[in-house]
Amino acid sequence: DKYGFYIKREYENIQSNDYWVADSHTFDVMVADGTTQKPKRMYLVAFMDVRSGVFTGIYITDKPSSQATLYALYRGISRYGIPKNIYVDNGHEFLTFDVGGLGHRKKKSRQEQPEPPPVFKRLGIEMTNAIVKNARAKIIERRFLDVKNQLSRLFDTYTGGNVLEKPERLKKVLKGKIIDELEFTNIVEDMLNYYFNEQAYNSEVTEDHGKTRNEVYYEHLIEKRVAAKEDLWLMMLRSTKPHKVGRRGVHITVSGKRIDYVNDDLLMNWQGKQVYVRYDPENLGRQEIAGAMKEIRRQERIVRESVKAHRTVALGAKNALDIILCEVENNKRKPLENHNPVLKIQRANEESYYQEAVGSSEPVVIDINRMIRNAEKRKDEFK
Repeated sequence: DKYGFYIKREYENIQSNDYWVADSHTFDVMVADGTTQKPKRMYLVAFMDVRSGVFTGIYITDKPSSQATLYALYRGISRYGIPKNIYVDNGHEFLTFDVGGLGHRKKKSRQEQPEPPPVFKRLGIEMTNAIVKNARAKIIERRFLDVKNQLSRLFDTYTGGNVLEKPERLKKVLKGKIIDELEFTNIVEDMLNYYFNEQAYNSEVTEDHGKTRNEVYYEHLIEKRVAAKEDLWLMMLRSTKPHKVGRRGVHITVSGKRIDYVNDDLLMNWQGKQVYVRYDPENLGRQEIAGAMKEIRRQERIVRESVKAHRTVALGAKNALDIILCEVENNKRKPLENHNPVLKIQRANEESYYQEAVGSSEPVVIDINRMIRNAEKRKDEFK
């Protein structure tokens, strides 16, 4: 612990996807809330490849959480493969029992209690937590400084990181029409993927200077761990804590709402036993807001048209943001690097997890629609 602060990381011996480092960043930009149109800040949850400095998985949200972390990880895996190791701090968005595990946060009273394997374990990812007050080890912090200086400053509603950096015109700008959160999200995602990842590599390995970060990533991608879409979905399901199957079956709580599930097989074979429930929060969210999806798609179409208008400026660009967005569009047309890494298939070994947790190889398959119907029945009975 004493000398770890001064040990130099040997980047030459690290390959792409060996280590990803993750953290969250608060944008110093005010955007308009999609519902109330009031100014608010957005947050970036990002994973970065240590060898190349490429942003692999990114997710922009107005509320950092463990679920936002999983969304960012899923995006990164879908595009770049599964990392072998993840280096993170000690935040709750990582040290959650069903994401990375509780680590040192786990209470002694729960040491012997069986719990479902966390998402990172299912994916075959080893998680390492940074030593407290050793922020220098998380090199993503330096990239976030680039995001602040090279991205956030491009927007009219840039607030600065403190009072001294706050622009004098900000108060006047906020009284007018400011950028919408959806438009901001689309622009930032494209800039991180097609501008920051195409920047020149200037990190520790001097032999790679003169190449782009993407070029460094693909040159050093020796082994790529991938998973079929169905396996990846299974491995990234959230889990509840163990609870006993009662007369109303089992339940999960999403956004403060309890959703029950029960059927004859569950009551006959599992009643009174301790189980845990795995679920897809995104799937539940789609079921609950299905009626609002049409309006959301309409708003997204308006945003896309607005972003497209920004990018048609070309040589007659009006400001720095327009110039960079033109470069983003050009980078999108670049062909993928020719590389042939060894592909390693990661599968969802569900049987071993079931046997480990409950001593059975036959899980009960939950019908999400049935759970939604049960919730609606309870709501009608309450009325």
